[in-house]
Amino acid sequence: MGVSPWLVAALVLIPAVQVPLVLYLSKYVAADESELPPVASGDAGTPKQWRRPDPATAGATDGARCPTCGTVNEEGYRFCRACASLL
Repeated sequence: MGVSPWLVAALVLIPAVQVPLVLYLSKYVAADESELPPVASGDAGTPKQWRRPDPATAGATDGARCPTCGTVNEEGYRFCRACASLL
């Protein structure tokens, strides 16, 4: 039971082609910093209803408190933003 020539070709040729390509691209192709996507930090890109409750406002009473998990939700919501149970 021998080793398949296709397997040997894949294990040898693919890295043999990729390594010079990566070296070439890293040396001769420079990334323009303005074209890179912004780095996300914290909840900046998260929709408000998906964010975790803020501990500073956990005791707030200006919304409906979820009977299942206790999260304070804004007025007008029918479902909890933390656990999605019916308010």
